[in-house]
Amino acid sequence: MELESFDCVFCVNSMEETAQHIFLQCPFTSQCWDGIQIEAPTNTPFPEVVSQLKDQLHSKFFMETIILMSWSI
Repeated sequence: MELESFDCVFCVNSMEETAQHIFLQCPFTSQCWDGIQIEAPTNTPFPEVVSQLKDQLHSKFFMETIILMSWSI
């Protein structure tokens, strides 16, 4: 797929929109995680991030929460 730009539409810094950026590093995303009182590590491999998020949530509905959060981002 050809696009004019792969930059994140939420950032003014013209950051490339990678999965790591859009789910963990983008300022908009940080505000979303803050909204549910979760501290998402920004420079950690994604599988480790999921494990850390699970530890913070302490919920049987961990995957549902993460999926809904990701969808809202």
